[in-house]
Amino acid sequence: TASPFVVSLGEEQPTGNTRTVQVCTNPTERNIKKQKWTPIEYPTYFYNIQLPAGAGLCLTTNGVEYYHGETYEFDSITLAEIKSRVARCWDHEKSIHGENENAYRKPVHKSLVSAAAAARGAH
Repeated sequence: TASPFVVSLGEEQPTGNTRTVQVCTNPTERNIKKQKWTPIEYPTYFYNIQLPAGAGLCLTTNGVEYYHGETYEFDSITLAEIKSRVARCWDHEKSIHGENENAYRKPVHKSLVSAAAAARGAH
């Protein structure tokens, strides 16, 4: 659900609320009738979605659209997934539009000059 509160960009803020989620305790069981489910309460957080220009208007998870610039309340499991997706969007944007990803790598000096020519002073 969207929040009327102001949340600093890229930071989550605890709401003090919890959300109950049904979790399967034996997820490898193929027979649906034998699966066991337990309710677990997860804390919730407000988080403001900030997407780069190339990522579109929203992220869609489980059929729910979360729009850029809006603040939503997420349980801790969903928050981790949303933050991961936002980070991947920014990484993708950086890889396309600049920001030197090799800034901290040692330069590799490759040349097409043979060792003998280099010894004679060729560049």
